Amino acid sequence: MKELDVFLSKVPPKKFFATDFYKKYMKTLDLYWHQRRRDALALLSQTIVDDIDHIDIQIFYRLWIEILAEGHDRPSLQVLKNHLANMAPNFEDYDQWAALRGLVHLELEELEACAIIVRSVGDNLFSPYALELRQRYEMRFFDDKNTPLTILKSAAPITDFFVLQTLARGLLVNGATQLIGQLLPKISENFPKAPLEDQFKFWQSFDENRLEACAKIGERLCQRFTENEQFRFNLSYVKFCQNQVPAAIRNLEALSVRTRSRDPDTLALLGYGYLLETHDNIQTKHWEKAKAYFKLARKQAKRVGIPTSELALNLNYMQEKEHKKRPTDYQTAKFWTIALSARRESELMQCPEKEADYLFYNVGKETRANDFVFFISHSVLRRVLAVYKVTKKSLWHPYEKNQALLELVHRFDRSVTLSGETGERLGILELSASASTSWLDELEEIVPLRDKLKLPQEKVRPWQLRRAS
Repeated sequence: MKELDVFLSKVPPKKFFATDFYKKYMKTLDLYWHQRRRDALALLSQTIVDDIDHIDIQIFYRLWIEILAEGHDRPSLQVLKNHLANMAPNFEDYDQWAALRGLVHLELEELEACAIIVRSVGDNLFSPYALELRQRYEMRFFDDKNTPLTILKSAAPITDFFVLQTLARGLLVNGATQLIGQLLPKISENFPKAPLEDQFKFWQSFDENRLEACAKIGERLCQRFTENEQFRFNLSYVKFCQNQVPAAIRNLEALSVRTRSRDPDTLALLGYGYLLETHDNIQTKHWEKAKAYFKLARKQAKRVGIPTSELALNLNYMQEKEHKKRPTDYQTAKFWTIALSARRESELMQCPEKEADYLFYNVGKETRANDFVFFISHSVLRRVLAVYKVTKKSLWHPYEKNQALLELVHRFDRSVTLSGETGERLGILELSASASTSWLDELEEIVPLRDKLKLPQEKVRPWQLRRAS
């Protein structure tokens, strides 16, 4: 791409960053990469006080935004947003300051305010932050491999590490691996202590399932940035995928107490690890640790507003193991039908069985635990695809609201067309007692479904990490 070659010719050489001002920037970045956020904030604050009139002082504000965003410090981001609004009128390059404020809006998910600023400054080719803001904003709404790389149009030199990082991520989304190979060495040349190139290699190896190479890069990152807990977490996940469970647990237990106690992903992985180590023996200490970590993960996931479905699935698995829960008698349960769209029907029928064992679905308020659900085709309403049992109700999801955990009873190799009533096309509908009896009688000729409705089925362990081969 000639556009990238032109862009790289405008990026200042390494010697440009040899002045005291940029040395302080490099030092602050190094503290940030080591996750010494408090020290980084102290240094950048002092630099802003000392060098507020420097032509490139905005690079410290951009770093400030990144530190607060990575630490999920929303109150401080709100204060910084107001500060940037007050600062902008005092400088000639107003668009740069407005774009910085737009980036804060973006981090706070204030997309309407962000859109107004994008419309106002997004075409300014002499403002790298305006171009970064526009690219990041548009990445939220464009399909994969179709992201406009507006940063490439910059007519001004780019001295900010994060603008270059945003461009690299845009190239990655667009699948432009060769161009990333041109950009990353230039970033590493100007910012020799940056972990960015290793980070890209790490995830590229992971996507290609080269786990051994991925782990080596992860270990190198952890050695270089001993205090960076994100790198340690990533390496732990790779260790899980390599079935090196004890090593993964040790890595996670080495994280700070603050991270372990508040991060739902860390807590969930620790739960997975200890559960794997039990080998289904409920009498071990590892079993109790796994349950405790899953419960803590569920609590923290609710706190930060992310789905708790997978955690509920694992806790349900453990509960069934502990109590050896008796199967539900189908004669006392209600039967429901859910019509699937053509896309969902195809997904259900073609996915591997271990992915169909458990589903999360909104089944309506009247459905109870231990009821059964027939998934049917939307086009032919009496064509049955699979039968599921409602295991748990009211699992919260931020987008889907209340969901239920469904456990597979039987998925048919080929859909089966039945007789009898179906009701309307949309929504979840209850089958009458006569219709459900009729359906079960017809299905009994194909598979002993009544026995399956009574007896517990052996499932793939839901807590096992799954990776594509």
